[in-house]
Amino acid sequence: MDAIASEAPPAAKIEQVEIKPAKPQGLLQFTIDRSDQVNTETTGISPDIAICKDCLNDLKHQPHRIDYPLINCTNCGPRFSIIKELPYDRDKTTMEKFEMCTVCREEYTDPANRRFHAQPVACNHCGPSFTLTIRQGKVAPKSLKEDLSSEVEGDHQIVNNLSAIIEKTRQLLMKGEVILTKGQGGYHLMADAFNHDAVNKIRTIKHRDHKPLAVMFRNIAAASEYAHLINKEKEILESWRRPIVLCKQKKQINSLINEGIETLGIMLPYMPFHHLLFKKLETPAIVLTSGNFSDEPIARTDEEAKRKFQELIPASIFYNREIYNRLDDSVGRIIYNEFRLIRRSRAYVPTMIKLPFKVDEIFAAGAEMKNTFCLGKGNKAIMSQHIGDLKNFETFQFYKSNIERFKELFRVEPKIVACDLHPDYHSTNHSEDWSEQQNLDIEKIQHHHAHLASVMAEHGMDEKIIGISLDGTGYGTDGHSWGGEFMIADLQDFERAYHFEYVPLPGGDKANKEPWRMALAYLYNAYGEKLVELPLPFIENTGNKKLTDITSILTLAKDLPLTSSCGRLFDAVAALLGICHENNYDGQAAMMLETIIENDPGDHYPFTNHEKSISFTKTIMKIIRDLLNGVSKATISAKFHNTVAWACFETAMKLKRQTGIEKLVLSGGCFQNKYLTEKCLQLCNEKDFEVYLNKAVPANDGGIALGQLAVAAKRRNSHVS
Repeated sequence: MDAIASEAPPAAKIEQVEIKPAKPQGLLQFTIDRSDQVNTETTGISPDIAICKDCLNDLKHQPHRIDYPLINCTNCGPRFSIIKELPYDRDKTTMEKFEMCTVCREEYTDPANRRFHAQPVACNHCGPSFTLTIRQGKVAPKSLKEDLSSEVEGDHQIVNNLSAIIEKTRQLLMKGEVILTKGQGGYHLMADAFNHDAVNKIRTIKHRDHKPLAVMFRNIAAASEYAHLINKEKEILESWRRPIVLCKQKKQINSLINEGIETLGIMLPYMPFHHLLFKKLETPAIVLTSGNFSDEPIARTDEEAKRKFQELIPASIFYNREIYNRLDDSVGRIIYNEFRLIRRSRAYVPTMIKLPFKVDEIFAAGAEMKNTFCLGKGNKAIMSQHIGDLKNFETFQFYKSNIERFKELFRVEPKIVACDLHPDYHSTNHSEDWSEQQNLDIEKIQHHHAHLASVMAEHGMDEKIIGISLDGTGYGTDGHSWGGEFMIADLQDFERAYHFEYVPLPGGDKANKEPWRMALAYLYNAYGEKLVELPLPFIENTGNKKLTDITSILTLAKDLPLTSSCGRLFDAVAALLGICHENNYDGQAAMMLETIIENDPGDHYPFTNHEKSISFTKTIMKIIRDLLNGVSKATISAKFHNTVAWACFETAMKLKRQTGIEKLVLSGGCFQNKYLTEKCLQLCNEKDFEVYLNKAVPANDGGIALGQLAVAAKRRNSHVS
């Protein structure tokens, strides 16, 4: 009984052990009964698990599995990506069509074997197989007619022998080609990370000009040559989950991988095929990025991948086991000695989150960007994988179909729908339609309250807290765009105690994409129309027409939308420093502003605490003075970050004195900023706050659904009582 907890497999999570007396039944051997298919209890499904050390050893020594590229056992391999329905038996997965050979069947039915009831179990004789397809006229490492390891179908070279597949893949990568490859939860584009032209091809194919690309290293030693890895980062990189970890760059691999950013997204091999490939590759790292066009979901089927990429990419590597549930690679970062998720998907989904209250029959729709949704069953939250930006048509279709898939898979039929207040979110509109069609109750929940509630739910909190929610945008109860919010909140409701001072959004949504607009808005607040006289490179680079147009618009500020967004403040400072004039991807300006910090100067700029708001006008004026006096951008950025941290700390202290509350909750996308978050924690911990942050779900909008679920459950329970 002790061994259940002490000797559990690495991926197992033992929540509790219950011991109950039972009458002897006279059984002579250990068996697993056939699953009950009508059971409606909450049934956990394992996430996908990276290949284990035992299977890596079997790749070398087990006769029927030597170099088998899809080797797995009870402790590793695909799970959620292949399951169609419960119970989790082989005939309910995409392994159904692969009949086990005699050897695999013996392992599968032997309780003493590591592959006992491992549903995807297979080998070289009976399992799925790989195929490499090369288009003639595009790439042909050898003459097609001379190459005995391949077949010819029309203008395609078809390679089925694994050793030949790996050798030809090596040749293609070394020649600078991009290869489409089938991963565990979707398709990837693969190229030599050190080949400038190859990485440029990936960017061209994906229509992804600037956003950083993830890199897979052959092992931790290779990764350590290019990144400053602390022990916690090494531990996460080598864990069974194998996420992408954002690490501090030591030396540059390729300027096109993470242009303007000093963090590097690193992962290690997690599929058997990755390990077999790296045995032959000369390069220590490959770019392995989602097989999609910008803002679309990762490709899931062979047909979808071919339709999108076969005319753009000369070679593809597929295997003939279907991916049923698509999964991007998960992403996270070590902040304040804890690994905190930024994107929750492969190896984390569909692990349930246990809550201290019932959340039965509630659906939480999530946000518009970085969307995930959430279902409640019993006292557990079932979060979907990362879905993406619902403004994209394909992504929205994936969102709707995935809701139906989760409802069926986990046997949940919602009676309450929870969604965001924003009237134009696709998730909100879908919730309203669903509520009307099915006569369901609907709860609309303010965006930043949901952010804070996501932390509370994750940590099992159900009480009054001081909450700070900093992000780019969220619809406020006054109709303005919020994003720098200080609340006294519990799960049921909130009071907006303070907020960042409103500034105009010149151009509306355009200001989210063009930080220079926000820089002019803040300059106008500080200097009025005289801003055009400031001898700043920013003013000169903006151009007379833009200056005239935006200044004219700002004089009519009463007709402009307003924002209290922390994200837009970061945008403004990044633009003023000449670091980022336009956002080519979400959060670019803030990321670039953080990345130039070299050390902590120990001081901060002034700001003003009004009765209910915090003004950064003095901050902007002091930044301008420092720029004109030749202070380095690195120092200015650090002082600015310190300023925001001090504004959070001082406001939290005021609220603590007013309310006596000592529990402080931080959430929102701005708390993905390592420097800002750790500075806030340093200041608040010194004054004996109990500080709570997101960890198991993202602080960005990818965690919103969990908060919506918790708020809706609390409100329902209060109505019932």
